[in-house]
Amino acid sequence: MAMTALAVTAATIDGTSILAYAQSMDFEITNETEDASGIADRWSEDIVVGSGWRLEGEMHFTTSAAFVATAASGDVEVAVSFNSGGNTYAGNAIIQRAAHRAHKRAIQTQNVTLVGVGAPTVTAPS
Repeated sequence: MAMTALAVTAATIDGTSILAYAQSMDFEITNETEDASGIADRWSEDIVVGSGWRLEGEMHFTTSAAFVATAASGDVEVAVSFNSGGNTYAGNAIIQRAAHRAHKRAIQTQNVTLVGVGAPTVTAPS
């Protein structure tokens, strides 16, 4: 199978594009499971007992400390949209972590971790 590069075509948080500043973005869905097998069962039979999602990103620092300021304000729930290779991930999330990295010999960056509120909408190309 040939590898195809997938471009990020849009990335917004609360309607503000962060695409021009994004260095990397990771979208992850997790499912918590528990073993529901009986005492005499040979094999475990896991069932999903909880699900969640998160988006982590690193952006070049712009003139605004947007993520840090939003996290500090206490108004930490934001709308998220992330498009890559025709796939769309969208939903509401809480800013769990926002950091500004200043370095004397490097580009300043902001790192943000968003934790999903409810299920995301995931759309794959047809």
